[in-house]
Amino acid sequence: MRRTRHSTMTKTFSTKGEARTWVHNTESSMDSGAWCDQRAAHRTTLAEALDDYQRLVVAKQKSHALRVAASGVARWEASR
Repeated sequence: MRRTRHSTMTKTFSTKGEARTWVHNTESSMDSGAWCDQRAAHRTTLAEALDDYQRLVVAKQKSHALRVAASGVARWEASR
């Protein structure tokens, strides 16, 4: 694929036609801005995601709802 500069995307298909369709659809999504590389998300654990959420979102908010969410994250972390 043209758009991946730092890594390689691979996928296996039964036919060359299926592969071409996938490439066409993926490149069209990239061109329109709708495509999102989800490989990093698939490697992220729930604990890492919650740590990031705590650090990037909850710690910077003052709303009651987020403080409640933070307490839920803290309870989950204490239970692991």
